[in-house]
Amino acid sequence: MAPPAEDEHSELVRLRAEDAELRQKMAIRAGQRRAGWRAPVSIVLIVLGCILAAVAVLGTWAGDEVSDTGRWVATVEPLIHDSAIQNVLADKITGQITSRLSISGYVNQAAAQLNSRGLTRIG
Repeated sequence: MAPPAEDEHSELVRLRAEDAELRQKMAIRAGQRRAGWRAPVSIVLIVLGCILAAVAVLGTWAGDEVSDTGRWVATVEPLIHDSAIQNVLADKITGQITSRLSISGYVNQAAAQLNSRGLTRIG
């Protein structure tokens, strides 16, 4: 094989230099692409997936507990026999009733009706 001519040799050297320059640019771009947005987004998605998985497991468990009436009653029924819980419930129910009903208004209204009929109020 004959040695390349001077023009071919200079063209070959130029092409090799251009090839090396392009490879270097591609390596730089590949490094920039790896350090871009993909890593933070993937981390956020993984964390979000873990949180949603935990919520799904908790929701499934709670749904199973609440939807099974027999199990729910068996779980909650002993609480009503506790005197501390009975006292708290009685206080809350009494508070709700008295806040929604105007007991003094009903008493005054009844007294006014008794007075209008000539009956006196006791006490």
